[in-house]
Order: sequence, then structure tokens, then C-alpha cells
Amino acid sequence: MFAITSNSDADNISIIDIPGPSFETVDVGDYPRGIAITPNGDFAYVANAHSIDVSVIDLATNNVLTTINLNVADEPQFLAITPDGAFVYVVHRYTSYVSVIDADPANTLTYHTVVAEIDLGTADAQNIDISPDGRFAYVAHGRFLEISVIDLNPAHVDDYNTVIKHISTVVQGATGGPNGITFAPIQPDGSFFAYVVIGQQRNPFEKRHLFRINTGSHSIEGDPIPIRAGPRVAFLPDASYAYVTNGEYHSVTVIDVQTGVAVGTIATPDWPFDIQIVQR
Repeated sequence: MFAITSNSDADNISIIDIPGPSFETVDVGDYPRGIAITPNGDFAYVANAHSIDVSVIDLATNNVLTTINLNVADEPQFLAITPDGAFVYVVHRYTSYVSVIDADPANTLTYHTVVAEIDLGTADAQNIDISPDGRFAYVAHGRFLEISVIDLNPAHVDDYNTVIKHISTVVQGATGGPNGITFAPIQPDGSFFAYVVIGQQRNPFEKRHLFRINTGSHSIEGDPIPIRAGPRVAFLPDASYAYVTNGEYHSVTVIDVQTGVAVGTIATPDWPFDIQIVQR
């Protein structure tokens, strides 16, 4: 098992063994931000903000296979892949658009091209993640203090790939807006939840917290968990531990999900922005 972090200032990613730490770096595009891993663990997609494209990495060789150019002339920040591996959803920072990339190699004419663009109606998209059952996606809008819920069920003809709800992040204990959001894996009883990081990531002196989201009611619940930075969280497959990036602190914090307590810190060679866990 290993973790992958994007290092924006160094234009590369780090591949970290768990429990580690040992590292390998792979050069990608200009100013890499979000990372998404295909469900089979074979490929990583990396959003490069300044070059406005997506690098595709073969995780068997750690080589860049191809680079996908995006049509929206705005910085891609984060991306997420549907559980069936068919599509990659990419959020752009300063516009309200999400680019949808075809990731199914069976579609020879559209494979690794942009096949749709979704207008969320709200800009400042800081993060996106897709529920483990593939039914919906969450997009965190930092300064607008809300999370968009996108319907991803193609059977819902009128609502497919549209925003069906907004979750307010104005809750007790929160300071700043949401800038990181991650779904936990489905548990044996069929349930799952999500964590959102709330707090201004550009201000290292402002408090940041993890809040739990009830994915049935699409609402924030429970007590906040204080963290050092953020903005991104990744879970082990059994959701027992969460790993949180601490950009300006050049580290990753390990949190015991059951107790909500930080139990360790992993030093990283650069400024880690996004993180993903890969199990082989």
C-alpha cells in the first residue's frame, strides 16, 4: 500500500510507502494540484493548474503516459473518478465549471478527451469527490461557504450531471470556508460518510477543522476535529485512519477516525497538497 501526494512548488508527485516513509518522485505538468486514482489502482490522474491540463501516470512504471488538455481556460484544482472508472470529473478554481473526461479505453474516439462541461453556478471550487456508490459528487466552494451536490445517476434524466442541493458550511466551530472534501470507503453495513476540511488554507494562523458529513441527509454533523493544515484527506480502505496533508508544514498527519485524535505525522520532502491512498 502507498500514498501519493502532489507537490505544487516542485512540479512533481511523491509516492510514499505505508507505513513508510520512503519516497519516489515523478515530474508532471506545471503546478500540480489534485490527484485521482483509478479504481483498479493502475493509473493516477494529476491536475496541473498552471499548464491547464491533466497528466496520466502509469503506476506500474511511474511514467507519464499522456497529457490531456482542458477546454476551460481556468486552473484545474481537483479531480475525482467515478467508481466504475468511466469518467474523471475536474473542477476549475475561478470559474463555475467542471470538466468531464472520458476514462474508458473502450471508447476509442473519446478516450482521454473532455466529453462534457457542467456549470455549477458557483465558483471558487476548491475540491471534488465522488461517493463510493457513484450516485453523487460533492464540490467544496471555499469563499462561498457551501458544498454543491451533483447527481451522477444517469437514470435521473432531468438531474444527471446537475446540482441538486447546496450544503451550508456555516456551522459552529467552523472558521473560513470548505477547501477539502473526501468520502470514506463503504463499510460492511453499506454505510459511508465524508469529511470536509473547513478553514482558510492560505492563512497558517487560522484554525482548521475536519467536519463529518451525513451523506444520507447531506448535512454536517458531530464535533469538529482540529487539524494543522489540510486541505486534503485520504482514508485507509477500512476507514480506520485518515491521512491529512499539511502543505506549509511539509508533512502528513495521521488521524484515528474512531477517536478523532492525531496519532502520528509523516514528514514529506516538499509542500504536499493532495493525497491519495493506493492498495495493490
